[in-house]
Amino acid sequence: MAWRLARRRVKKAVKDPDTAAASERGATGAGGSAAEQPGSGAVSGQHRSAPLWTVLKSWWSNSAADQCGGVSWVWVVVIFLASTIALAVPFGANRWRVASFNAKMENYPGLGAAFMALAKDGGEFAVQKGRCTFADATPRTLHASGWAVILGKEGLPPEDMDKVLWFGTENLSIQNKGKEAGFALSWEPFEGLDSVKLQRAAESRQSMADLIAGMLFTANFTGMTNAIVTLILLMLVQNLVFVAVLGLLLSFAALRARVWPGSAQGQSSGVADSRGGKAKAVMRSIKVVACVVSGPAFLVGVVSLTLPGAKSSWLWLVYSLLAAVRVIVLYSARYKLGTNPPQGVNPPSGTKPR
Repeated sequence: MAWRLARRRVKKAVKDPDTAAASERGATGAGGSAAEQPGSGAVSGQHRSAPLWTVLKSWWSNSAADQCGGVSWVWVVVIFLASTIALAVPFGANRWRVASFNAKMENYPGLGAAFMALAKDGGEFAVQKGRCTFADATPRTLHASGWAVILGKEGLPPEDMDKVLWFGTENLSIQNKGKEAGFALSWEPFEGLDSVKLQRAAESRQSMADLIAGMLFTANFTGMTNAIVTLILLMLVQNLVFVAVLGLLLSFAALRARVWPGSAQGQSSGVADSRGGKAKAVMRSIKVVACVVSGPAFLVGVVSLTLPGAKSSWLWLVYSLLAAVRVIVLYSARYKLGTNPPQGVNPPSGTKPR
């Protein structure tokens, strides 16, 4: 039976070869258009079903990177924000580690004796409206357990002092150069502190230790939330400019690929669709860049957490280099697509491949 059906098809093709060829071309064209057109249901369905997997593969696959041009803008924005937060992790973690180190009491041996001397011989003082006022306006210096307790002076302590508890009129500063620990800040977080409360705390060593620990924590972690939010906003602006510039450069290669309108690669990345024009190519390229550079961003975030000693500036440099190299690789692939026509594709009239 199968042999008879094959024989009938051969006879039909011999009798009417034009009809058979047209039928074959129509079947092939229908299948090809469904597979290649960027707006087809197969491709768009893939983007809707697994956008995260597409983004993940784009970190090393050029074909997956081209598909990121069809990912929804909602996903692109989410991925961009997540990668920006990952880039801010090294800077925020470093800020947190420094604050935690400076807030530890063991980095200030003998500080308790300095506070006890302040409670006993420091006289009357009060912190009001961001300033520390003393009943005795004459600056004084006390000494206890190798610490210098300086009262009533303006500004900050001199840099040549080793251990100093600075109760100035404008700032509070505690420095221990031997441990490379210390900080300085205004009196605003300590509004309401006065000599009476300090003397009450001096009645018990535990109460004094709790007071000192609270002051160290407050001094170092005040404004931590604002500092981290500011870091994220700064990284957001910097990363946005970085992605926009790389996306614009990548779009040049995408526009070059439009020279070959029959290219399957060009259709999958959307660069051969003339309906959107140059603006569409630029926006799709920005999508692609935002997705592919998220890999180096997450890598930098993980490294900063596993290697606390890594410098934030060096990690940002590593991210910039890895992201630029990844975009250059993708640019080269698109540039070759625009320079050399794929098999079976003829360049438009007036176009000469190099």
